[in-house]
Amino acid sequence: MQKYRDEADNLEYIYTMSEPYSAHRWFPCFDQPDLKAPYELLVLSSTHWRVVATAAGGKVEKTDQLYQDFGVSEQMLSSFDDHAWDSYQFAKSVKISTYLYCVCAGPYEEFTPEGSAIDEKIPMKLYCRPSLKKYVAEIAQDWFRVTKHGIHFYEKIFSAPYPFDKFD
Repeated sequence: MQKYRDEADNLEYIYTMSEPYSAHRWFPCFDQPDLKAPYELLVLSSTHWRVVATAAGGKVEKTDQLYQDFGVSEQMLSSFDDHAWDSYQFAKSVKISTYLYCVCAGPYEEFTPEGSAIDEKIPMKLYCRPSLKKYVAEIAQDWFRVTKHGIHFYEKIFSAPYPFDKFD
């Protein structure tokens, strides 16, 4: 898990970069590419952050049952002190290698496709730091169009559908 502070605005970002064998640094696993498993995730984070992961998910209501299901202790919850926080739950992913599972959290800006860049089958989003927003805004729709065509190209070449429920 990586932590980055943007010098332009002094905001913090957290993201995973598990290649080639660093997944064990942020969750318990056998970090071998040939051992694949589905992953289900609960993230507790600042209310001012966006949280995204490999699988689809989003902000969920804070319930005792949810925390019990994920093994969240009172001690963990008390670590937030008086800071406002939210819970994000992510669906069970397809079976993938540990190094491919990703989590990003921070005050990211979000872009979505428009017009011909929209893919009806695969929801797409693009995230960036606020300090980069003006640059990303100039290329976002081109990025979505190229990504959409690339995914469909590989689906055709490999005769296999895109295996994930979204593309971030």
